[in-house]
Amino acid sequence: MDMINEIATQVKLKESHKIIEQFLINLYLKGSLSTKHLAQELMLPVPVVTAIKKESMKVGLTCEKAGISLTDRGLHYVETEMECAGIDVELYKELLFNRGFKNRYINRLTTKIEEIYDNRPQVDVTLDQAFGTAKTAVKRAMLALENFTLIGKSVLCVGDDDLVSLALGFLLQELFPNHGAKKARIVVLDVDQGILNYIGDVSKQQGFAIQGHALNLRHSLPSEFLNTFDCFFTDPPYTHDGMALFLSRGIDALKKEKGHNVFLSFGKKPLEENLKIQQTILGHGLSIKAIVDSFNEYHGATLLGSRSQMFILESTEGMTSMVDPDCNYKEPIYTRERSTLERKYQCKSCKEIIVMSIGEKAPITTIEQLKSAGCPKCGDHVFDLINKNR
Repeated sequence: MDMINEIATQVKLKESHKIIEQFLINLYLKGSLSTKHLAQELMLPVPVVTAIKKESMKVGLTCEKAGISLTDRGLHYVETEMECAGIDVELYKELLFNRGFKNRYINRLTTKIEEIYDNRPQVDVTLDQAFGTAKTAVKRAMLALENFTLIGKSVLCVGDDDLVSLALGFLLQELFPNHGAKKARIVVLDVDQGILNYIGDVSKQQGFAIQGHALNLRHSLPSEFLNTFDCFFTDPPYTHDGMALFLSRGIDALKKEKGHNVFLSFGKKPLEENLKIQQTILGHGLSIKAIVDSFNEYHGATLLGSRSQMFILESTEGMTSMVDPDCNYKEPIYTRERSTLERKYQCKSCKEIIVMSIGEKAPITTIEQLKSAGCPKCGDHVFDLINKNR
C-alpha cells in the first residue's frame, strides 16, 4: 500500500488513508467518473478529490479519459495490492451501490446459512451469551464490506458466539468463488471452547481460513495479536465494565492508525446510562460514525428486548485502552457476577420448588442447567418460573 500512503502524504490528507482505497475502488467498479461524482461518493470537498486525482496520476494509477479512469497500472494495483483479483465485480458493485439488491442478498444468504446458526452449542447465559440471528451476522459482515475493511484486511472478532466470523467467510466465498478463504485474515478470540470448536468445524467443512484462539479477555492479549488488525467486531457482556474491557482489548489488537473501524453491539439503555456508554466510547479515542437502533436481533436476550444497537466507530490518533493492556482485570463483567438475583422455579410434575441464587457459586445457576439436570425430586425437566426477586 506504499502508493496509497504516498498519495495521502502528498495531499496532506486529514481523513483516513482508506479514502484513497475507496477512490480507487469506485473507479475499478464504475469505470470513468467525474471529479464531482467522486466527491459526492466519497463525501469529500471537490478540491480534495482533485488533489487525490493529481497525485494518483503522478504515480501512474489514474489518467484523464472521459473523466478519471484507472490506467493498466492502476487496474493491476487494485487487483494485486488491494487483493481484488478474482472478485465477482457485478456482485461487489451491486452490494456497494444498490440498496435494494443488498437487502435481498442479505435475506438470500441468511436462508442459505441459517441451519448452521441453528445448530450452535447451547447458550451459556453465565457469559451473557444470547445468540444473534443468522441475519444479524450477515448484516454485520456486510458492514465490514461497506466500510472497506474486509477484502485484503485483518478482521478480529472479540468474542463470537454470534458467528460473525462464519458470515464473513460465506460472504467472501460468494464474492471470490475460487479464492474467498485467502482474501482476508479472520481471527476469533473467545473464552468458550465449545463456540471455538463449532466455528473450527464449520470452517473446515467450508474451506474457510478462520483462526480461533481460546482467551479469557480478563487477561492480556498475546503479543502476536497486538497492533495487527484493521477492524474488530464485539458484542460484549451487558455491563458497562464488560463493554469497557472488550473495547480496550480490541483496541490493543487494532493497528495504531486513524480511520480503522470498530463495530460495537450493545443494548440500548436509559438516557443517562446511554450517555455514560457514549462517554466511555469517546474516552477510548473512538469517533462515533453512526448508531443504528435495533440493528441486532437475538434468540432470547430478554434483558435487551431481543435487540441491540450497532455503534459504528472509527479510530482516531488519540485512541487508547482505558483498561491497562498488561493487567489481569478483576472487576465483575457479567450480569450474574454483579447480581444477587434470586429465582424460584416449580417442577411442573411434582410441584417441587427449587431456589437459585444467581450470584452464588452453586452447582446449578441457570434454568438451562436445571432443565438438563432435571428435578431433584422426580427427575422431570419442565419448570415454571414462580418469582424473580432482588
